[in-house]
Amino acid sequence: MESTLSWDVSGYYWYLPAAFIYKDIKQVAFSQDILKKYQCTPDFQQAFLHPSGNYVMKYSSGMALQYLPFFAVAHAVAAPLGFEADGFSKPYQLAIQIGGLLMCLLGLIFLRKMLLPYFSDKVVSIVILCYAFATNYLNYAAIDNALTHNWLFAWYTILIFLTDRFYKKPGLLKSLGIGVAVGICTLTRPTDIISVLIPLLWAMPSLRPAAIRERGRFIGQHISLYLAAAIASVLIASIQLFYWKYVTGHWFVYSYGEQSFKWLKPHFYLYMFSARTGWLVYTPIMIFALIGLVTLYKRKLHFWALFLFILINTYIVTAWDIWWYGGRAMIQSYPALAFPFAALIAATDTHKIRRMLLYGVFALFAYYNIWWTHQIHRGQLVDPYNMTRAYFWAVVGRFKVPEETKKLYDTRHIFTGVRKDVQELYFNNFDSDTSLIKSGKRFNGTPCEYVTKGREFTQVATVPLQNGAAQWLRVSADFKCEFKEWELFSMPQLIVRLKNDDKEVKGYAIRLHRFLDTGDTKNLYIDVKLPNKPFNSVSFCVWNPGSAQDLQIDNMRAEIYNEE
Repeated sequence: MESTLSWDVSGYYWYLPAAFIYKDIKQVAFSQDILKKYQCTPDFQQAFLHPSGNYVMKYSSGMALQYLPFFAVAHAVAAPLGFEADGFSKPYQLAIQIGGLLMCLLGLIFLRKMLLPYFSDKVVSIVILCYAFATNYLNYAAIDNALTHNWLFAWYTILIFLTDRFYKKPGLLKSLGIGVAVGICTLTRPTDIISVLIPLLWAMPSLRPAAIRERGRFIGQHISLYLAAAIASVLIASIQLFYWKYVTGHWFVYSYGEQSFKWLKPHFYLYMFSARTGWLVYTPIMIFALIGLVTLYKRKLHFWALFLFILINTYIVTAWDIWWYGGRAMIQSYPALAFPFAALIAATDTHKIRRMLLYGVFALFAYYNIWWTHQIHRGQLVDPYNMTRAYFWAVVGRFKVPEETKKLYDTRHIFTGVRKDVQELYFNNFDSDTSLIKSGKRFNGTPCEYVTKGREFTQVATVPLQNGAAQWLRVSADFKCEFKEWELFSMPQLIVRLKNDDKEVKGYAIRLHRFLDTGDTKNLYIDVKLPNKPFNSVSFCVWNPGSAQDLQIDNMRAEIYNEE
């Protein structure tokens, strides 16, 4: 079962029990007991020890502020219902999940409200259906809805709705609402201070000097309303500054440690198109929203406010060091992208054949998105943060594949045909290896190779092999697993290296514990499609990058063969 108050969400939420239950916002001494009881994260990741001697929350407090009403209700009913009033029992988990669902509903309501003045009810309905079923918004609104993205989506729809109303008829309540929306977006994710671009540039026909001067005159005429919005925004956003000052004595604290932005080298291609977590690979329907920017420009429909926000937000998102956190960070820009998306649908809707083709593609992408959502939460086929292109194409759209397919997480090829012309290059059962006899390690009663804590490599075997000798190479061994290693980056690997003299030509590996459970004894192998590049030897071994578990190895063998 997936817990609501875990991982990043627990970091957003930690402020509330610290402030209102344990009265300990500086030392958060309750943390270890809560982690032990609820396993929110494997270790304490919600805050870090500041040089002041106090702990500082990693994440800003915007989500805690938004969770507060739901937390308050849960805290009021927890004890009367027989649950522990500790901030993490079932009432609290449920309350935050319900809060996320309510924000989803609010976001979709305001998405419709903001689009209807410009597009038909039919077009708006299609946009909402596509967002709800064919984008990753489905996951972050219905399942992982306590993360920031669903909540920010709702606030951006409110911001755009109020901004549009403000420029049609300025008023104090609208300006205060705009300020609150910008303030909460900024407090939730400080980079979302760029939300201010939307109210500043909305309804500007261009960025030419004349248009800028006209906007300046409009601001001058309604300066009190702009000041009210600015004050509301600053008051909310400054909550974080006062928290830092109270806990550390400093007005500003960078809480993300070594994580940072690569402003001069954003990871644009990887973020957008990588098989690992590429936004447009896993949410391809949004390509139509990007194409729709052309249509939006031709219609002169709030183009500059929307385009500049989308452009700058995309730059910020792709500049973040940990680019593989995926397309979820684009969700807060979906309200802005809804305008070009709707504009494209409206332009296509007048042509019957184009309309039918477009709707057919939308239906296909909806199935694709629902399939991915199922696989991530209930399926067994995907490891989203370690996806490779080869594995992606092997499993996409399927519900069952051979276990062998998991090798494509680590290597580009697996052999699925019939082997012929098999020749053995190497075999070792380690029975006569003096050093291994002394180790006391046994595999079915005989000496064996092994890796464990403190033993990083097995012996490296090297044998002559020329390119052109065969099409394929297989290196195999028998493996006995005492306890499964669950940490991906600690899993022992079967490694093969092709060399030309002392120069490595190609390297290949598979993580063995992908296929081993506690107590298993299995023969595992890696197949290597031999390249055309020159090489004259092959070496192989097992490498243990950090596992503390014993892995015993016997009957290591290397064979070359051709495909029948």
